Amino acid sequence: MNLQNEVFRYRYKLGMSLSQIERMTNIDKSTLCRWLGEEENENSFYGKYENVVNSLCKEGIKDKILQLLLFTTKEKGSSKTVSYYKIWQVYKEYLCNAGINSITSFYRFMDFLVKKEFGSVEKLEMKRRPKEEKNKYRAIKGNIKREKATFEIDATGYTYQGNTYFILLVKEIYSGYIFEPFVLQAKEETGAKFYNKAINSFDVAKLVMTIFSNYGIPKIVKTDNDLTMSNNLLLSAFNELGIKVERTKAYSPQSKLIERTIRDIKAWIRVKSSMDFSSALISAINSYNNTEHNFMHISGKVRPVDLIDTIEFEKISIDKIKRAFCIKLTRKVINNIITIDNDKYYYIYKDFDINLELGRNKEYPTVFIRKYLEDNSFIEVYDENSKYLGNAPLISGSVLSPIEIKQEKNREKRIIKRKEKLYDELEKIEKVENQTSNVTIDRESEFNIIDKNIEIPKVNDDDNDEFDPLKLFAFN
Repeated sequence: MNLQNEVFRYRYKLGMSLSQIERMTNIDKSTLCRWLGEEENENSFYGKYENVVNSLCKEGIKDKILQLLLFTTKEKGSSKTVSYYKIWQVYKEYLCNAGINSITSFYRFMDFLVKKEFGSVEKLEMKRRPKEEKNKYRAIKGNIKREKATFEIDATGYTYQGNTYFILLVKEIYSGYIFEPFVLQAKEETGAKFYNKAINSFDVAKLVMTIFSNYGIPKIVKTDNDLTMSNNLLLSAFNELGIKVERTKAYSPQSKLIERTIRDIKAWIRVKSSMDFSSALISAINSYNNTEHNFMHISGKVRPVDLIDTIEFEKISIDKIKRAFCIKLTRKVINNIITIDNDKYYYIYKDFDINLELGRNKEYPTVFIRKYLEDNSFIEVYDENSKYLGNAPLISGSVLSPIEIKQEKNREKRIIKRKEKLYDELEKIEKVENQTSNVTIDRESEFNIIDKNIEIPKVNDDDNDEFDPLKLFAFN
């Protein structure tokens, strides 16, 4: 109910006519009459069910229904509630006597009762659900905005033909178009169990750079609060390119439009189970983009592949995009060398006179550098005023790109963690084996039925005769 409706009802109750209210508010009289009819219907609706509640209160049925609404059980890791239909079956006789003669009218009555006693269905769920499940039932206030040139980024995991894959997706939320994804297979010996451990900020940057180069720069980028998505590398690049960053509500998947799309993509993948995963994923995304959808913000059925062409993105050069996603660091030039991790770059700082200061108090010049994600062969050098000074070539270190170095480091970390877990398991197994070996039983001492002083006679062999089975039965 909006503010104009409230103002109209207030003025009408004061005795003002519909014509007077129409002249003051510039609202058509037909609309005012409709509002007045809705109020009368609402009053009759609530009045009818108030009588039902009073009738049930006399017999104590109302309190029992409220107890059933709040009753929950734990099944398969989640809470289960009593359905309206089961409540109807239990108290059908009492409800019919009170004037509720059908299941349809009972559902309407329950909506009234829940709103009257708890305020809303959402408040009822907040009251009866455990703390870890409340976010699933928290309602969204209003529709989610679908502004043009808005990208939403999210990652997910999927098990396909016995192998686990991590998928990074980018969606333009106005058109619903899904761009080409980033896929990473989790290897059993070194793989992470969750996508947020396997996918790093460099992977996100690489995917976003490719999309920006092919389509253009969006106005807004929406992500969740994951550390990978809120990395300084990404935030700095988005800020440099003039992109606004928005965060979705924590533990609220219903506020993310891409969550519904991820479920649809997974459903498409199940249909294409005869392909390898990369082909199945690309085919599923193409099927989704070329299928007609009924979006709430657009009338009629539309295809995302047609809508994406109507959106205007800002076009900039590829060099500017790569420069925005550079690694930005501060280093000192010591003996014409700039050191970054284990990599050494040669650079002569011309404006610095090393003879001015000698000894341990000697200060070396500080420079700002940019290191490209896809090229480790050189770095760009800037002074404190962001003035470009030149490039410094790599003279010692890895020839791999920063993205490849990052992936290699993450792989080594996962191997180390995996080894630690295996060593812990091995220690537990050795402890169990030691415990079982210490618990020995001397069966001879317990059941010593033979006297050790008695000599057991030896059996002599009869000339080593061979065994003859016919002699055993003595056949003549």
